[in-house]
Amino acid sequence: MVTSSVNSAKPVFEQEESRLTIQEAIRVLSREERFMATVAAMNTLLVSKGIYKQAEFDEIFCDWAEAQLAKPRSGRVGKTS
Repeated sequence: MVTSSVNSAKPVFEQEESRLTIQEAIRVLSREERFMATVAAMNTLLVSKGIYKQAEFDEIFCDWAEAQLAKPRSGRVGKTS
């Protein structure tokens, strides 16, 4: 894997031939984006390793979403008003 220098003049996301290292990705992503990347990576690994099927994940995800939508907006995760 080709990595780019952290001190490079060009922003990491504009470099065409290189890939982010984990350290660079952590540095450039927001906390929420890092969490989302972690969830996406774990889901991809679990599905690809056959731990569960994508349909099982989708069903649990939708069940959780429906439960959130049934709550008042102020009672939902991540909603403050």
